Amino acid sequence: KREVTAGGRTALKLAHDAVEVGASYINQGATTGDTQEMGADLRWQISSATELKAEVAHSESDDPSQTGRADAYLADMAHVTERLGARAYVREQETGFGVGQQLSTEAGTRKVGVDGIYKIADKWMVRGEAFQQDMLQTDAQRELVSAEVRRETADYTLGAGARHVAD
Repeated sequence: KREVTAGGRTALKLAHDAVEVGASYINQGATTGDTQEMGADLRWQISSATELKAEVAHSESDDPSQTGRADAYLADMAHVTERLGARAYVREQETGFGVGQQLSTEAGTRKVGVDGIYKIADKWMVRGEAFQQDMLQTDAQRELVSAEVRRETADYTLGAGARHVAD
């Protein structure tokens, strides 16, 4: 059997490059079976500080060591200014999705969260994160909330924070 790995992506920019819509296809050949991944993505620069990214993809494999069919999606909104960096996201990746390039810690999970950093003053900042991660194969769930205050200078960094994790 001949193994060929190939792929491609095409994209169209609209609205003076503020919107980009793309589509991708990958075929990974292997002696045990081929895997195909196809997806679509969107990037929308809503304003100079705010961007929305969205992706949806599907993979199929006839390799016996892979899951036959699996899907994944992502929606991510980011807002970045001189003092504030904030992000909200939702993503899901079914077990067996992709052609082997995904993080194994995200396989079979759905994760919803927010994170951010705010510059209070010249050398002071506060950072926070909160998310809920659900394991799709079981009823297992992880919730995380964390916050940190930092002072950064050329000579030292001082930080104090708290984190709560519930499994």
